[in-house]
Amino acid sequence: MDRLTPNYDYAVYKNGVTFTNKSKGASRYLWNFGDGNTSTLKHPEHIYSQPGSYKVELTVKNGKEERTVINYIMIAPESEYSISGSFTLNPSQKGIRNFQLLDDMFRDLMELPLSGDVTITVAQDLDLSLSNLNMTEVANKLIPKLKDSPYKVKLEQENGNSSFLSLWNELNKENYGLLEQLVQYMDWGVSVRFGNESFHIGNWDWVFKPGPICYGKQSDEIRFDMYSEAFTYEWKLVETQEGLTGYKESGSGKIPAMEVINTTNKYQPLAYEVSCLYQGEIYATHLVTLWVYPQTMYLNLLEPSDNGLIATPDDVNFSWEPIPGKNYHYEVYIRKQGASEFDYIKGVSDSRCHIENYNGFFQFEQTYEWYVRTYHRCSGEYVQSDPRTFTIGKAADLEITEVKVEPQTVVSGKEFTITAIVTNKGAKELGTMSWRDQIRCTNASISTQYKDHANQGLEIGESYELNFTFKAPYEEKLKTLTFEIYLDVDDALLEMSKSNNRKEIEIPLALLTIPEDEFKVLCDLYTQAGGD
Repeated sequence: MDRLTPNYDYAVYKNGVTFTNKSKGASRYLWNFGDGNTSTLKHPEHIYSQPGSYKVELTVKNGKEERTVINYIMIAPESEYSISGSFTLNPSQKGIRNFQLLDDMFRDLMELPLSGDVTITVAQDLDLSLSNLNMTEVANKLIPKLKDSPYKVKLEQENGNSSFLSLWNELNKENYGLLEQLVQYMDWGVSVRFGNESFHIGNWDWVFKPGPICYGKQSDEIRFDMYSEAFTYEWKLVETQEGLTGYKESGSGKIPAMEVINTTNKYQPLAYEVSCLYQGEIYATHLVTLWVYPQTMYLNLLEPSDNGLIATPDDVNFSWEPIPGKNYHYEVYIRKQGASEFDYIKGVSDSRCHIENYNGFFQFEQTYEWYVRTYHRCSGEYVQSDPRTFTIGKAADLEITEVKVEPQTVVSGKEFTITAIVTNKGAKELGTMSWRDQIRCTNASISTQYKDHANQGLEIGESYELNFTFKAPYEEKLKTLTFEIYLDVDDALLEMSKSNNRKEIEIPLALLTIPEDEFKVLCDLYTQAGGD
């Protein structure tokens, strides 16, 4: 039997808390929520009437033995509420993280700041509509908020069984345009109704982002009515390449199955413009791209370059050309040169991966081989790149170690000079090389300047000086000048790090001052011209 161990997690939403009991060996539970209220439920929820810090005690019992665990929970004031985490939308369910009304869900999404990703699971077989909110007003507030947020909102369907959200009473071009924008910024997996017209948003990717066409096989027909029967559809070819045969050029309704042959040795796009019409008017156009695969599949590696040199073993970045037309899962394999087998290092769904030097795998003065592979459904086999080699080697490292501005007070209309000291902080001297440094102003109309280095070297610890002279501009309300110094702007040098090749500086800009006698002359001229 498990030893009696009290433990719990909790999640706060607004002034409510959901408690998840993770205790072991217990048969009875007593919660003290710190505000005079208690519960004997295993997984309770509790609403606090006031903001503040609360001492929450969970006492677990088994026979005569009991143990207690304490946490302090902070309830924020209403002005600091935010939304993140997992929720449900279900009219027949109660709970702090359940929305019973569609209005409540949209109101919180619209009014509360996003403090993390949000996932809302909609119960199956529902038909919900707004009671008081106006969906056009909701969309006009929610779209810019989602567009500017780093967090994602996902609306998913429980068990894949379709529910309907009736958002507008009628289908018109304005309302549909707002829906498409919402779908663009939300991961939307629930069907929508405009009056009696239905749109199965969860089928969007399946309809408008079809899979590839395998060599020697028919494509799947593209049935746009699976998205909505409210629209009629017209489509026409807008992009193709030489070496493709067997495709259709235009039509209405669905795009039929086609046996398109790619006689080239490259992945080739076949793109159609699809017009969505309602009562004869175009409501939207979408580009549907079918990627046609060649007979022989391939993967091309990008970085590190073959027989390339990497300056640090701490962080190594790998990249390759993705196979288009489908989201593939790629596997990266690496071995030290001379080893008998490759080691599986990492699996990613992107066309790049970052590998830290775990367990000292990468070492200086050591050469490695690597390749990438992915499982391909057309052939039912793995597609594998040719292997490449790279070496971890010590290198130079340019760093901006000091920046000075003369004069220290920069005045509009006057010249000033920025001096930067650059030092080789690396583990190896910089051999005879050519490169270019740059300085540019990022907030005023000042021309970018460059410094070219031709056939120059730099020992470890040795420095060189950059001098750039500018004339401060006359620009209303400009209080500072911001400059960015960028070493090796063309990326011609191999360095241990590129992160220290840039430095931003801010220079206060003073108002133009003139001598008193000159000021009096200006005043006289102003008065003579009719001024006060």
